[in-house]
Amino acid sequence: MDTYDPRSLPRVDAVDVVDLRRLSASPGSRPVQEAGSEPRTRLVGLSAQPFADAWRSLTPGDPARCHVPPVGLRFVVDGRIHLEASVCWRCNNLFGTCEGVELAYAFDSKSEAATALLALTREVLDGAAAPGG
Repeated sequence: MDTYDPRSLPRVDAVDVVDLRRLSASPGSRPVQEAGSEPRTRLVGLSAQPFADAWRSLTPGDPARCHVPPVGLRFVVDGRIHLEASVCWRCNNLFGTCEGVELAYAFDSKSEAATALLALTREVLDGAAAPGG
């Protein structure tokens, strides 16, 4: 599962933070790709960099099986989606695609980078007055 390396994320132009809290996800589902009209917020330029920095700093962890991601992230490089993934801090997993190739990564949700990424996404979701909790 850990063949993906978060450090491989190149410099990004933007990041979309997609609210997945109203979706029912399960292992094997692709919630960020299926998000449809779910609320999302795009952060451009310097505002996107803390998300990319935290992502690149994610460290390996032990996976669990729930995958109830509150958020999906889409990293935009050169004007197109380079990577999109759903992130679950309960089961320490992220699932998605990078350049059209499926990816899965188990991360340490208690690490400084993971807690920073969670705080960044909560700030965006709460600031967007998104429903749920």
